[in-house]
Amino acid sequence: MFKFNRLAWDPFIEDYNLSFFVTKMLQFPMLSQAVLAPNEQLMGYLLGESDKAAAGDHQLYGHVSVLAVDSEYRRLGVGSKLLERFHQLMEQQQKWYVSLYVRMNNRSAMRLYESLGYVKYSWLPNFYPDDHGYSLRLPLATDVAGKTLQGQQFIIKFYFIIMHVMLLIRAVLKFVLRH
Repeated sequence: MFKFNRLAWDPFIEDYNLSFFVTKMLQFPMLSQAVLAPNEQLMGYLLGESDKAAAGDHQLYGHVSVLAVDSEYRRLGVGSKLLERFHQLMEQQQKWYVSLYVRMNNRSAMRLYESLGYVKYSWLPNFYPDDHGYSLRLPLATDVAGKTLQGQQFIIKFYFIIMHVMLLIRAVLKFVLRH
């Protein structure tokens, strides 16, 4: 556990308490992965979980609770390898999709996830204390027809349209009130 401390203080990695890590590792030990460098330094880790979709929905899915890569090992494929291994595990368990959450302003993470085939499923306003977020999904082989992506992408576009209209109205009001 102490090897995780170095990554826990990284400003680009979400801050979770010790009970979060222990709970995830105990609930889903086979979905917890870590990569060590030859010097035994932790390069990165992924904590995943497996669950059933919303009530009334029969689709099983995997969820990436945490993906963290040490700053010294970023852009070397560590995160991609951890995610690809998790995808393989979910495929073996015949899950329908993999989901994860990401900060709206975390552009490098978004590039990584999109390069692996993830798509924006829904926009999460004020999901983080200081940022909005996205729920991303990656359909797996079980979802031949892409059903797990249907429905929500319109909502993302609608939110962005509303958000831009609100910003435009606000700017116009500020201009009008000043003059």
